[in-house]
Amino acid sequence: MDISLLEYIINKSPVIDTYSAENLINEPNLVVDKYESHLKTYIKVDDEEFDKRFIREIKKGKTVKGYISAPYGYGKTSKALSLWDYCKKNNILAIPPFKFDGKLDTIMDAVYGWTRYVYKLKYPEYLDKIEKIYRKYKGLSIEKEIEYLMKNRNLTENEAKEIVYDLLNRGKLIVSITPKDLMNFLKEMNEIIKEHFEGMAIFVDEVQGIKNMEIINNLRNFIFELSINNIGLGILFIIPDYQEEDLNIRAGDLIDRLRKDGFYLNLVNIYSVNFAEDLWKKYGELLQFNPYDIITEDCLRSIGEISSREDLGKGPRTVIGAFKCACMKYKEKFEPYTVFDFINDILNGEIKFIHQKFLDALNEGLSLKKVDSDKKRKVIKLVGAFPRGISEEKIKDYGLYDEYEELSRFYYGTEIVYALEGYTLKGLLKGETATYVEQHIRKFRSIFNESWEGEMIDAFITYILPEIFPRKKGSQIMGWRIDEKYPIVGGYYHQLTGTFNPKYPFRTIGVYSLRYDTNEKENTLVDVEFRFILDKNCKNNDLVIDYRNGEVIFRFNVLKKVGEDKLPGDLKKLQQYVKPQEVTPMFMLCLLNYFDKIKEKEDEYAKHESEINALKSILIRYLKRFLFSDDLVEKYNLRKRQEKIVEEVFNRICEYKFRDYSTLIHSPNWHKDLERYRILLNSLSISKRRGEEFETTKKKLVSILTGSKNPNVAGFKEECEYGKWKDLINLKHWGKDEKIRVELKKHPLEEMILKEFIEKWIQPISVDEIVSYGMSLGYIPEEVEEILKILESRRYIEINKGYVFKSREITNTDVLNKFDEVENLAKKVVTLYMKYGKNVPNILVKHSKREEIKQQTDPDLLYKELEIIESWEKSLKEYLKTIENEIKNDKEELINKVLKIGEKIDDLKNKIDNIKEEIIKTHYSLGGIVRHLEEQIKITKKKCNKISKDLLILKEKINSTRDLEPLAECLNEAKKTFKNLNYEYEDVLTKYNKFKSWLGILRKLEELYEKIDVYRDYIDIKEEHDKFNELIEDIIQGFAREGADYLDMDRDVEEDIKLIDENIKKKERNLRNEFNKIQEEIRTKMNILAQTLKPLNIQHYSYREAFSIEDRETAYQNLVRNVKSYIKEVVDKLNDQVNHLKAEVELRLNNNENYISKLKAIGEEVENIDIEVIDKDNLMESVEEIKSKILDIWENLEKVRKEIKREIIERSKSEKSEEEIKIIEILNKYGEIPIEKLSKYLNMDIEGTLKWLLKMENVEIIVRKK
Repeated sequence: MDISLLEYIINKSPVIDTYSAENLINEPNLVVDKYESHLKTYIKVDDEEFDKRFIREIKKGKTVKGYISAPYGYGKTSKALSLWDYCKKNNILAIPPFKFDGKLDTIMDAVYGWTRYVYKLKYPEYLDKIEKIYRKYKGLSIEKEIEYLMKNRNLTENEAKEIVYDLLNRGKLIVSITPKDLMNFLKEMNEIIKEHFEGMAIFVDEVQGIKNMEIINNLRNFIFELSINNIGLGILFIIPDYQEEDLNIRAGDLIDRLRKDGFYLNLVNIYSVNFAEDLWKKYGELLQFNPYDIITEDCLRSIGEISSREDLGKGPRTVIGAFKCACMKYKEKFEPYTVFDFINDILNGEIKFIHQKFLDALNEGLSLKKVDSDKKRKVIKLVGAFPRGISEEKIKDYGLYDEYEELSRFYYGTEIVYALEGYTLKGLLKGETATYVEQHIRKFRSIFNESWEGEMIDAFITYILPEIFPRKKGSQIMGWRIDEKYPIVGGYYHQLTGTFNPKYPFRTIGVYSLRYDTNEKENTLVDVEFRFILDKNCKNNDLVIDYRNGEVIFRFNVLKKVGEDKLPGDLKKLQQYVKPQEVTPMFMLCLLNYFDKIKEKEDEYAKHESEINALKSILIRYLKRFLFSDDLVEKYNLRKRQEKIVEEVFNRICEYKFRDYSTLIHSPNWHKDLERYRILLNSLSISKRRGEEFETTKKKLVSILTGSKNPNVAGFKEECEYGKWKDLINLKHWGKDEKIRVELKKHPLEEMILKEFIEKWIQPISVDEIVSYGMSLGYIPEEVEEILKILESRRYIEINKGYVFKSREITNTDVLNKFDEVENLAKKVVTLYMKYGKNVPNILVKHSKREEIKQQTDPDLLYKELEIIESWEKSLKEYLKTIENEIKNDKEELINKVLKIGEKIDDLKNKIDNIKEEIIKTHYSLGGIVRHLEEQIKITKKKCNKISKDLLILKEKINSTRDLEPLAECLNEAKKTFKNLNYEYEDVLTKYNKFKSWLGILRKLEELYEKIDVYRDYIDIKEEHDKFNELIEDIIQGFAREGADYLDMDRDVEEDIKLIDENIKKKERNLRNEFNKIQEEIRTKMNILAQTLKPLNIQHYSYREAFSIEDRETAYQNLVRNVKSYIKEVVDKLNDQVNHLKAEVELRLNNNENYISKLKAIGEEVENIDIEVIDKDNLMESVEEIKSKILDIWENLEKVRKEIKREIIERSKSEKSEEEIKIIEILNKYGEIPIEKLSKYLNMDIEGTLKWLLKMENVEIIVRKK
């Protein structure tokens, strides 16, 4: 190979300086040289898909945005330069990376500078357009600042410009472009470049100046503008990782918007541990050398591991630094660069891009007391070179294993620890200080002893048994409950109740946790017995199953090593502090117990409990794997793994021992389910209870079995086929319709009990004997007792005082007695229906039925007859219950109605009294009407009192009747009485509502009377007054003639009142309209004056006077006063104008007599305007006359004013003095100038200067406060 080519790497700078937008404008050639020089030695290692997609989207005409992020030293600018170069090669006008200071102008300046540079080289004819666009938008921000000062500071344009440019020149003002203007600038630039390029790309580097919310908001708005404008543009921001985190907190939406298009690249993900080796291989391909001739493979791995750790190295800069050292060594000695060379160069400071943490860890390791030879120092350097860890095999390859072993005896777990892939220095792990948990693991390792058998058993019971036998939750069937727990020789005994399998609920098991085997049994009546022997002497885990006796023995080798070279999975956490060969199941169990003991002693434990619990979870998980190992599974051909082996063994034993068992326990509420089943049985005939098929409905059947009135029948069919009813209910027909056919079958245990006991009946059998029989088949006592209750419901047996008897057969006497009982009930029901006035149902049976029963002796037929009678009885009871409930409900309802009407009557009496009081207060002029109304109220009140009395009598009568039959008769009559009383109540209520209406009429009459009394002094309302008096007389005569019936005339009377009132209002309205018309005409005339005399700045006439009948004169007086006041203001303004023109003539026209004379005459006319002639009687005429005078005077005055102005202009044109000419020249030069400065230039005093300025028509004088 050509060694000189290594100079490319030796001379490569690890740091690239980013240039500013100002550099892109003023020194673009320098930028090109520096950036392209770097690109010559840049090797691309990341996937090109990001770059290709970026180009592709721009060429599609889209606007894409995103960012590149990484910590310091990770090659963000290098990546941006690579992409810049790629864009150029794909015909994209790419703006190279430039510093961004937070101001949007920086982006505009960079785009302008680079575009101008490119076009100057290739298309110079476009430079003017580019310059014009840039100046336009650069100037926009200055213009906006000038506009702001003019608007908010009341400055002239020249003043604002002077201030803005002065501040800009002194650097006191920084004018920034708005996001929208920047977007418009980019649009216009894009339009120009479209002829030669397929889009534009911008790379905004060193985004570190985002320090306040104003900058963030500007960026946020700019990114929003980018998202709504597709113009064939790509923009990438290069952001340090700390700035990205800060923005995520302060402006998370901004980061989200930048990520939206999918152009987000975190270089930390690219620069992995393989980066150094991959990069070096690419250099080998480029410069044609074998990579491992110059740097060893282990060394490349070491460089990769250190450089990829943010806390140890600095990414690509560390890598390049190492490569430079390696090339220099090879150039000098032709020897490959080794791990030890790399570490020595770091320690000697030859490689600078290394964090202090790495140096501290190495130096600390090298300074250990036992590191007392070169080989031991090499061990420290070797393990320190690999933060992810180096294996023991590798250490052996370097010939350093003996030294490593010696050091690890002293320092393993404290200074040398196990990492991801092997052994490394403790100080290189992430999170340097030992945690509370780590400290205790080290302490435990130092004190652990294999004699701790008691601690081992305690931990097994505390942590492993609950995993094997999970606790039962609440009333659930699954799970286990501890019934007993006590120590025994060699360990502990537990007795549990529960199950793994719902087919075998409530099993009792005995559990032995032992240090060694014993043959002693604590309870021989358990269903299954488990022995767990934690044996230090056995070679392998073992399992023995005795299906017949239900006995299981697990033997565990607790001293078996978990791993030889390394620990599996996340158990590796221990390997940092404990050698793999030391970890055994006993070690792990005792470690669990150790943490339990320190929990009791140390308060600090609570602060770290979550971390300790996480470690405990790992230990428990692996203990289950090691104790219940796969070799146990293979011996008995088991399917399940780990602690689930126990569950499978339990199921196999239950299947073997309880083959005739079929559980009744399907849910926590199984007792309730069977109780409802018995309710179903008891509702049916004997034959149907014993299995005869019958017809019912889905809803009815499910309602009984669930206890719900509106049951959900979905899933019930499956429950009968596979679930809790499979042994008790057979659905013979279940279709889409509601009707079904059902058979209530016997449970297998019923069949066995009948076969074993009842069919061989000799004498009563104790319940305990049958329960014992059931338990031998696997049933619990409660199940057997429930089956006996079901047999009793089927009438196979009777249970009394702990004994089971066979049921007695039925006789015709039993049936006849039942028939007589039911027949009497039927007669009672018929009588009750008749007395209550209800239609009597057809519920009697033929008299011959009795004879048919007498002749019958067959028990089966007698049962059927009894079923018919019981069905009849059931029907009668329903009728009886219905009529009893109806009578009871009717009684309560009627009492409530009586009480409610009573309350309403009491309330109505109070209201009638109140309305009477209101009527009495009415105006004395309505006394005749009031007297008639009082008479009607008195009559109505008497009716109310009578209704109250009758209601009380009715209530006492209903309440005093107790027996059902008399009560039925009483209620029948009471309903009729109540109906009549209710009609009477409705009548008095109607009367009350009429009284309310008449009270309203009285008030309206009263109001109308008062209005007439007031208005007759201002309006002619004699006709309305007469009609009012006639109406009062008609009402009085009406009541005298018709009495209570006249109350119904309330609506007619209200119409008459309304008609009289409307006539009065109409007359009032006419007067108001007349006044408003005059007022409006005056406003029109005055506004004609204001419009005509607009140059005098006369306000429009806006007076508006309110009008009322009572104050009509006052309204007219105020109107006259307002008009006079307004005309006086007009006259005063005319006088001011005349005087102003006189002053102009005196100053500008040397007191021209002709104009003075004319103005004097006009002034006299103004003085002669007499506003006092305006009064109410001739208001419109006098106003019109004065208006005409004023308009005539104004016409003359305007004519004279124009003549004066013309004369002044003519004189100024022909008589410009030397002083005027000089003033014009100065103003043309300076625009605006203070009067003191102007006086100096004219060599005059201020008074003289002012005099000249006042003479000049084309000069404006501005006076402002300093």
